[in-house]
Amino acid sequence: MNRRTFLGSLVGFVILSEAEARHSKHPKVKPHPPRMLVNHSDQTSLTLYYGTNDWSLHKNDRDDLRSFLKQHPKASFLVEGYCDKRGTDDFNLELGQKRADGVTQFIQQVYTDSFPTSTSYGESNPAVNKDSKQAYARNRRVVVLPDQTIISRGLTLLEADTYLIDASSSMGAPEKWNAVTKFSYPPHAELYAFNTQMGLQKITSPTEVRPDSGTPLWRSLEQLVEQSKEKTRITVLTDGEDNESKTSSPASIPAKAKKKGIVISTIGIQVNYGQREQLVGLARATKGKFYVPN
Repeated sequence: MNRRTFLGSLVGFVILSEAEARHSKHPKVKPHPPRMLVNHSDQTSLTLYYGTNDWSLHKNDRDDLRSFLKQHPKASFLVEGYCDKRGTDDFNLELGQKRADGVTQFIQQVYTDSFPTSTSYGESNPAVNKDSKQAYARNRRVVVLPDQTIISRGLTLLEADTYLIDASSSMGAPEKWNAVTKFSYPPHAELYAFNTQMGLQKITSPTEVRPDSGTPLWRSLEQLVEQSKEKTRITVLTDGEDNESKTSSPASIPAKAKKKGIVISTIGIQVNYGQREQLVGLARATKGKFYVPN
């Protein structure tokens, strides 16, 4: 290649690179893909549907989000990501989180002072519990919920025969304990509360309890499993790492629960990564569900 040809190629490369750089700053939003399900919206929620292994927002998704946000201009939002059952648990949890995070970021672009809470269910809690292309399409989704607290949403989704409620001092924050006391628990359900001071105690209503002291989570849960009847469904609500149990651990509980056919579901509020892994792992090990937002 002679000097003139080389310089011409170099100039062309620079011009092309600059054009690509300008284009990349303003990427085109993908149009609505063919054969994709139509998003569903009502006053209580917006459901966005996704393609296989996809977490991008298409033009119709952004339009539907803008319209939904206008209906709820002062709301706080919960954003839940879901997948179909294909793929490993860890892969689906990560994919669901990518979907939820994409929607969360868009909401923050529209409402810069908004702080949505996002979580991933992975393949858990399918909208349609079948093995078909139609069912998979319904299950690949993000659900956007206005004016729901983590506590009320978790308790609604994870209905149980017995509820174990963390009553440690950190749960005393008004937004937490008010949500606990105002929730309408099923009439048949038994309620238990725990903290270091009271231990594990059966209650008729959370209004009887004043949050205080530490969090003996695993000891309290193990005691509850040991005294529960066979095939009991237990939902655990906690906001912190166990800082009191000496002889109990999450590793010792699944075997006792499975021996009695007890299913444990878990709700974690503002927990750290390690605690999230423990709560999700416990729910999976006993065939329960979990609601542990990031």
